[in-house]
Amino acid sequence: MSENATEIEKVAARAYKEPARSVMVKKVKLVMQNVLLLKPSKDILRVVRSVFTGYNLQGDVEYVTKEMPFLQDRNLIAFVNKLQAYYPKAISFNTMLTPFVNLLARLPTYNVNYQQLTVIAKQAMQDYNDERDENTVKPEDLGKMFSFEPEDV
Repeated sequence: MSENATEIEKVAARAYKEPARSVMVKKVKLVMQNVLLLKPSKDILRVVRSVFTGYNLQGDVEYVTKEMPFLQDRNLIAFVNKLQAYYPKAISFNTMLTPFVNLLARLPTYNVNYQQLTVIAKQAMQDYNDERDENTVKPEDLGKMFSFEPEDV
């Protein structure tokens, strides 16, 4: 983007395309309801959608601070721990954490929190990649595998 970019160009650069935007809003809502047992208001869902659409409206940070206190410094690790307990598989955990990372990336006052969540999300992805690369069958999954050996088929 050029130094002389218009506000419309800046919004477009920050925006996520549909359906990714809707998927992320849905995941934010699911995590708030299922993991944190919070009922997200229509206002916070509107603000989250607005941020993912690329807008940076005055007052957005206040809504996030008020309705998403779990993203503040003092609550961030407890939020991550609850999310990981609810989604113990690294890929699921990372998938559900990513919308919050993306949200904080677009809110300048949450830069430190964004950096922390980014490190955690990258580690979850690395854990998943390491597990996948090992390509081993866990003992509890042995009976679930279908053998393609000629004598078994």
